[in-house]
Amino acid sequence: MKIIIAGCGEVGSHLAKLLSREEQDITVVDEDSTKLAILDSNYNLLTVQGRPTSFKTLRQAGVEGCDLFIAVTPFETRNIVACAIARSLGAEKTVARVDNFEFKDPDNRNFFASIGTDDLIYPEYLAALEIITALKHNWVRHWFERRRTDTCRSEASRRCPADRQATQGPGTYHTRFPCSSNKTQP
Repeated sequence: MKIIIAGCGEVGSHLAKLLSREEQDITVVDEDSTKLAILDSNYNLLTVQGRPTSFKTLRQAGVEGCDLFIAVTPFETRNIVACAIARSLGAEKTVARVDNFEFKDPDNRNFFASIGTDDLIYPEYLAALEIITALKHNWVRHWFERRRTDTCRSEASRRCPADRQATQGPGTYHTRFPCSSNKTQP
């Protein structure tokens, strides 16, 4: 799959690194030659120095035959314009990074499609969803681990009363139920 990434900032360089590891045909476009040189020397991809809103630069990057054009510069208007130009030059699918959540409203989807932007990504929103998922997962994992430990203790008590080991400390009495013992009673 031929993919062109416009923008070599945090999001663009991260995408380029991930996709180049997957043996995709990646070209990165940016105005900063230093950032491009770092990517070019460390990853299997092509780089083109120039403005992502320049017809000449996008033609040089080979946008005419690309399967996916992703504009992830820090400027949403530049990303949307770059997608419109890329679509007009023949990019099959275009994606723009935006900072305005209102743009993601389903009612606005047809407008962006009509000007050449097939999809929009909003990194801050995606990060918030990941944090929410991680927090939920952490709680669920904690609940299951606690539930498993309690179940294991009661199973050990029910199935293997001989495996119970009593320990006594100063003023306390503890009963341990080894979870590794899953013997069945005769």
